Amino acid sequence: MPLIYVTGIETAGKTSSCNELKRLGYEAHDIDDGIAHYYNKVTGKQSEWLSSEEARTQAWHDQNDYMMDREQVEKFKEAAKDKTIFLCGTTQSDEVVLDLFDKVIYLYLNEATLKQRMNSRHGGEFGFAPHEQEAILGWHKSSEAAYRKRGATMIDATQPLNTVVEKIIAAVVGE
Repeated sequence: MPLIYVTGIETAGKTSSCNELKRLGYEAHDIDDGIAHYYNKVTGKQSEWLSSEEARTQAWHDQNDYMMDREQVEKFKEAAKDKTIFLCGTTQSDEVVLDLFDKVIYLYLNEATLKQRMNSRHGGEFGFAPHEQEAILGWHKSSEAAYRKRGATMIDATQPLNTVVEKIIAAVVGE
């Protein structure tokens, strides 16, 4: 059975897709729930998540990198021998674990939808602070292009959630 990575730019619907996959009976995990963490780029030690956007300054982001814990993803890879498992989310350093996934699915959206969704974010969420929104907009095109180049299955995340999830499932089951 496969280990599937559902990723995409912020606000693409990764968490919503994860929740819907769970509702449909699939094992799905949001990487923000303890699979990925911020790590200090110099020391390599895990950094504390700062829930206040005022505390998450540009300098803080420059010193920390959001990445998945490879050991945890390896455990999911082992468990995926018996069942399909979805890990949903995005990090700044996906390449650290991409070799562990059997399939990568990238949820993409246009810039207008991205901006609209970012503007509906609540305080404390990543992507609420102006400098975080600026960074996300900068990653938007390069992230999509990088995943296309890697051969990820591309799904338009501007579609209704049920359609997006149907396409995720079809990309896995249809093989």
